[in-house]
Amino acid sequence: MWGTSKVRSCRRSGGSSREHTGTPIWFKSLTKSTKHPDAKGPASKRYDLDMRVVSEINSALSDKTDLKAAEILKCNTKPKRTFQGVTPGHKDFVLDINGRKALLLKEPSASAILFPYFVGKEVLGGATGTTRCILDFGEMNLLAAQSFPRTMEYVQQNILPRRMKEAEEGSGGNEEQRAHHKLFLKRWWQLSFRRTDMLNAISGLHRYLACSRVTSRPIFFFIAGHIRPGDALQVFAFDDDYSFGVLQSRFHVDWFMSKRSNMKSDARYSSTGVFGTFPWPQNPPAEKVLRVAEAARSLQHVRDSALLTTTGGLRALEDTLKLPGQNPLKDAHLRLDEAVQEAFGFVSTKPAILQLMELNTAVAAKI
Repeated sequence: MWGTSKVRSCRRSGGSSREHTGTPIWFKSLTKSTKHPDAKGPASKRYDLDMRVVSEINSALSDKTDLKAAEILKCNTKPKRTFQGVTPGHKDFVLDINGRKALLLKEPSASAILFPYFVGKEVLGGATGTTRCILDFGEMNLLAAQSFPRTMEYVQQNILPRRMKEAEEGSGGNEEQRAHHKLFLKRWWQLSFRRTDMLNAISGLHRYLACSRVTSRPIFFFIAGHIRPGDALQVFAFDDDYSFGVLQSRFHVDWFMSKRSNMKSDARYSSTGVFGTFPWPQNPPAEKVLRVAEAARSLQHVRDSALLTTTGGLRALEDTLKLPGQNPLKDAHLRLDEAVQEAFGFVSTKPAILQLMELNTAVAAKI
């Protein structure tokens, strides 16, 4: 703990002041940055600092519960349940409606290797159906792939030249990237990262859970099992409402906010750092599991109904939670949080994140 100090806080009106005993902590203000004549750089990169006085600061230079000691729980990682989506590696592996029709006119049998394809911004932006597909030869060798001669001709003309160039030159003269692309060239007709382990995990599920990998706050949703997810999505091999409820609850979202990694300035969901360390409710009674599932279905129903008249998709819908006023979506989230709290057996008089950290320690000890 850092040493305490006396901080004088002055009120603008009246000129009086008061002293607080504690440690000042400075942080990025949530309000929009004010324009300063000496400010440089784009406005989106500018921000103001704010300050509050806290009783202590931990080693992470924060007054929040330090989750650095949270352990990776084997029960969360074996078997693996969360994955990054498919990385095509070349834009021409993804076809729009017209591209798909043109290819199938030439080779109808190619329907066996064309799959509906979704990325995060489409779902969150309001898309309710797939408009694109992905070409996936799976793990076929070159001779097996030649059983689709017209499709292989398309790949040879549109994808092979780019892969040959990248294997020769790399990306930006990076030797490590060049070695990377040499491996892709050896199987130039295949997707860069097909995520076979992910496809095996969701195989047989009529739906699976997903959220954007890079997000300031995760929004979870179900995707039909036959759709291939793009690598902008974090995929969870769960098809049940209870799992949706736990993951969409404030307990998991707050855990993400504290454990997330950052991609540039954006928060990223981590399979190991976030999901791998998150402790689920331990042996909750059946009636509490059912209550979470019912609250989760209620939240989904509110969303589905609102999306019929709301533009902008799930992201715009969830943004309404920041606004004051009566909101059925906010009520549904609160009911879900209450149900999940009961499943955890947490008390309301103690910070939830602290109780989660204690549960992580207890589960790790049992393992």
